[in-house]
Amino acid sequence: MHRREFFALPDMQINPGDRIWIFGTNEIARSYFEQICTRYGEHVVNGFIETLGQPAKYMGKKVFSLSEKLEIGERDKFLVAALNLR
Repeated sequence: MHRREFFALPDMQINPGDRIWIFGTNEIARSYFEQICTRYGEHVVNGFIETLGQPAKYMGKKVFSLSEKLEIGERDKFLVAALNLR
């Protein structure tokens, strides 16, 4: 059985009405998504963003490409799912 890695969600304030966009469709994005769903509910994550918008869906949410026009509001927050390569 494949053991999933855990990546701690960065310290961020999520308030009622906030929407989260996650950059990436990888194990880090999966870990962040699962933690957000557990703490705040799946509805908080608006979608995932990938350079080319592939795959079409990830974790049941739409994947947007960088070239798509996103409806961004003042309550939207962006979370980058990448390793810190210091």
